[in-house]
Amino acid sequence: MLLDMLMNREISGPYPWRGHWINNEWRVSKRAEQNLSSFNPNNDQVLLETHVDKIFYEEAIVSSTHALQKLAELSLSERIALLEQFYKLVKTNAHLIARSLMLESGRPKWEAQAEIDSAIRYLEWTFRYQDSFFDNILALSRNRMSQSDIIMHPYGTVL
Repeated sequence: MLLDMLMNREISGPYPWRGHWINNEWRVSKRAEQNLSSFNPNNDQVLLETHVDKIFYEEAIVSSTHALQKLAELSLSERIALLEQFYKLVKTNAHLIARSLMLESGRPKWEAQAEIDSAIRYLEWTFRYQDSFFDNILALSRNRMSQSDIIMHPYGTVL
């Protein structure tokens, strides 16, 4: 149903609310303290109505903190493998992601598509030059310091 709505030009109402994605599952608040709406800035049409409460926020923070810690333990090759999976999803669903950007931010189609295409190109660049990451980082550290440690940390969740 959501895919059908995204692929159609006109949206007849809010997206169906599936809940919050917490700890690898959709969760719906049983006691929503607040209802929030997302609007299309071009026509003020309601795109999504969500339900939130403090307990869900706390669970989401704990879950994402735990996931970030697990990500920090991954090697570069394991991180690249995750990025490759993400890349395949983005490339396969680029038109849907661009459509969402258009609806939620009011961007024109060309701008939303350009942003997604740029993200795809950046990921492709990452895969192309992954073998030289450490060499480039080490070369910088050799030029500036006599002794150094390189520790990779996850940047966070962006999307």
